[in-house]
Parts: sequence; C-alpha cells; structure tokens
Amino acid sequence: RVTTGPVTLAGTELPAGATLFVAFGGANRDAERHPRPDQFDITRTPQRHLAFGFGAHGCPGSQLAREQLRLTLED
Repeated sequence: RVTTGPVTLAGTELPAGATLFVAFGGANRDAERHPRPDQFDITRTPQRHLAFGFGAHGCPGSQLAREQLRLTLED
C-alpha cells in the first residue's frame, strides 16, 4: 500500500507516497476490542473479525469453511 496523503498511524507521521506493509497476521489482536486476544477460547462470544477478509477482499470459500467447521464441531 502507498499513502495518498500525509497520515499519522499509531503515532508515526507518514508523508504522501510512503510505502506501507499491511500484515494481516496482526488482525484481531487489539486488546481494546477483543478480550484476551492471544488466548483460544471456543466459548467466546462471536465478534466481527478479519479471518476471511472483508468486503471486496473477502474469501470466496469462507461459507464452505464455516460449514465444514460447524459439521466438525457438531455433537
């Protein structure tokens, strides 16, 4: 990604044209939004997340993956 204008991200000022690396591995790790983000908890209340992307960048196989998981975890 490249900034289209001056912007401040996490306290760092970036000029227009700065190259950014977007690391999706850090998605859903915001402790202010997700309680205990580093712990796996199958009983956690579902929240919006980025596991399958979002919008135009969403995974076309996400519904299949969710159905497979549902069938695997079914009693």
